[in-house]
Amino acid sequence: MTINDLSMPESVLRLRMIAGFDGLLRRVTGVTILEENSLHIPGEGFSPGDLLLTDLYFAQGSPESILDAVKLLSEGDAAGLAVKTTYFSDLNQDIKDYADQIQFPIFLFDSVPLSDVLFYLYGQLKSQKKADLDEIRPVSYTHLRAHETELHL
Repeated sequence: MTINDLSMPESVLRLRMIAGFDGLLRRVTGVTILEENSLHIPGEGFSPGDLLLTDLYFAQGSPESILDAVKLLSEGDAAGLAVKTTYFSDLNQDIKDYADQIQFPIFLFDSVPLSDVLFYLYGQLKSQKKADLDEIRPVSYTHLRAHETELHL
């Protein structure tokens, strides 16, 4: 599933894309809440393909750390970043420019709790994975039936 495939209705999630518009085909495999300590430990806190949700609490007093965070996330193959505007109502233009340059989607949202966005997007991914499995099962079942016939079970 890609960022573009996710159903993120503005009326429900109030997510608005502010940068990385050419990154809509990035693959999304999970949704995770980003915490500061997860940025500094490779392989911890998020996995490639994760869409990360955060309020950027860790960047209070050091907004320049947001650009560093975006760089680390993109290097770790994260799918994108959704920022709750609790501490930052917008992001600096240099962050948006960098996200555009590397095609890294960044969204902002305000009135919806982080947990609501997390569960909604997780449900979207879970539904897609179930649909993918449903498409695979008949093939597997047919394959199994062919082996049963060959073995006379």
